[in-house]
Amino acid sequence: LFRSLTEVAYNRLPDLALSQMAVDENCRVRLVVESLGPARLPEEAWEPDAVTLAVSRDGEPWGSANLESIDPDHALATPGGQVIYTFAEQAVTDTVAVVATVDREGAVAEMNVANNQRESELICDTE
Repeated sequence: LFRSLTEVAYNRLPDLALSQMAVDENCRVRLVVESLGPARLPEEAWEPDAVTLAVSRDGEPWGSANLESIDPDHALATPGGQVIYTFAEQAVTDTVAVVATVDREGAVAEMNVANNQRESELICDTE
């Protein structure tokens, strides 16, 4: 069987994904970002204005960080890599609708952009 060049190229792309979103013990937003694709994430992804991780709260921008901040050791460069990032200033004080997005600018060509965003209602339960 022959596969098209598009299919071959598509299957060799990196794939960033937001796999988890929760609050930590201090009610700050904690995200897990994974590298799921078969290809390595290009070094250009760590440039200051390339890939960002952003959160919004109840539809309003709430915070962001670039890839160099969330992954200074380049764990996401390798397929299967994972980082856990906690937004220090974004504490949940009640029930809020949070949307997190990685690479919303589309700086990296990816296998699946649908897994770049995660939505959840987060609740801070301090009891």
